[in-house]
Amino acid sequence: MKRILFLGMAALLLTASGCATKTFVLEQTDPLNKKVGDLESRMSAIESRLDHMPTTLPLSSADKEMLQKATEAAQKAQNSADMAAESAKKAETAANEAETAAKKGEKVLQLEQKK
Repeated sequence: MKRILFLGMAALLLTASGCATKTFVLEQTDPLNKKVGDLESRMSAIESRLDHMPTTLPLSSADKEMLQKATEAAQKAQNSADMAAESAKKAETAANEAETAAKKGEKVLQLEQKK
């Protein structure tokens, strides 16, 4: 009997706990909806201003000249770097050949000393 009474009370408590009413939910969410709407309108205004902005800025003749000089300097630096890399490869090849020749010379010297 106590068990049935306990289950009945539990069921009553579960069903008696109320849900939020529509008006309560609306009262709570209206300020948030207003803020979201304001942010959306501000974002739209910013996007429209961005769409009207130029994608590139016009350069003055001095800026164009400086850009041309910088491009030429960068090309010269790249050419120098390429030449340095090629020289380094040649030096590495020469060093490897010298090392091989030195090892051969050592072997010849060792063979001569054994005789």
